Amino acid sequence: MQTAATSCSLVRDAIDCTHELGVVISRSGKFKSLFTSVATELTGSFSSIKPLCPTRWLCRGPSIQRVLEQYEAVLQSLERMSTQNTSETTTKVRGLLLRFQDGVLFLGLEVAMTVIAVLEELNTALQARDATVSGMLEAVTNARMQLSQFRSDDNFQSILASADNAVRQLDLKPISLPRQRRLLRRVSGTAAAYVTPNAEEHYRAEYFAFIDTALTQLDNRFNPQSRGLARYLIFEQVLSSGQVPPHTEVLDTYPELHRPTSRLSVQLSMVKLQFNCSTLSHAKRTLQEMKPEVRAMFSEVEQLVRLMLLCPVSSCEAERSFSSLRRLKTWLRNTMTQERLNAVVVCHVHQDVLDNVDISELAADFAGRSDIRKSMFGNGPF
Repeated sequence: MQTAATSCSLVRDAIDCTHELGVVISRSGKFKSLFTSVATELTGSFSSIKPLCPTRWLCRGPSIQRVLEQYEAVLQSLERMSTQNTSETTTKVRGLLLRFQDGVLFLGLEVAMTVIAVLEELNTALQARDATVSGMLEAVTNARMQLSQFRSDDNFQSILASADNAVRQLDLKPISLPRQRRLLRRVSGTAAAYVTPNAEEHYRAEYFAFIDTALTQLDNRFNPQSRGLARYLIFEQVLSSGQVPPHTEVLDTYPELHRPTSRLSVQLSMVKLQFNCSTLSHAKRTLQEMKPEVRAMFSEVEQLVRLMLLCPVSSCEAERSFSSLRRLKTWLRNTMTQERLNAVVVCHVHQDVLDNVDISELAADFAGRSDIRKSMFGNGPF
């Protein structure tokens, strides 16, 4: 998504402005209060606009959508804030006001939302805990088909007409050509450089380039012929079908799987007959629920499942753990020890259990463990 956005200056500027607007709102309490009151006055509701996180892809689409839905409130808030006393925030607001008054920015937001909405649906599907490689590739194929349908003159004309209508309603600067830069002679040669005749032709080319980059990135990142995906697909096929293919060169490269592979074939057929494990998550749950004596019969299948779990299809769950750790271990908690950090992480992971704990009993137990606490807090109830 990031590569596709940076390939199109129209979309890149729109995303940058959305991010800067979110930064100003989050850092300036005065501007946030002003924006809240203006948005509530105009629409009767308020949706917060937050900065775009470089690692959390699923927050970009909602932020852009909120800017589009509250564009008039954004303009009025920027205009009122720009008349305040000179400060760092006021200077940033004045710069943002000039950019948001340009109709080209609104067109960039419309173009960005068209493609990013599809990519975020794909990202949501790929972050599932029980995701499989075959399902992932099928999801990518569906997203690619949708993006390919967007690559048409009719679709661009519809987006451009919608942007022109919004520009007239919001009294924005009309959509026009950007400043044309003159190429160097050593680059362009003696021939005259090509110049787009109008804004429609210029932004149509950027729109097509944006979609083409997204399609190219999907093909490069999810190529089923790549070494890693090809091996994982073989493992999934073996586990779901219950049969070892005649050519076992891939399986032979893993010493964890004992020889001969006929043992794996026999055990897979037994698992398929009795439990019908079609996915990795199903196979893992089935092995966990087996009694030790029964599980010992499927040692080769267990090794195969362990190999597949060592390299999960999606690492989003592990990345979310790092994000949670960053929220828990803040700069203000600079004296937190490892023991307390582990306790806080456990509380964060098991929030559903923690919500059912009686706080009064917990406080009474805490106060009753020390004579000093008893004299200070008493015996309860709390």
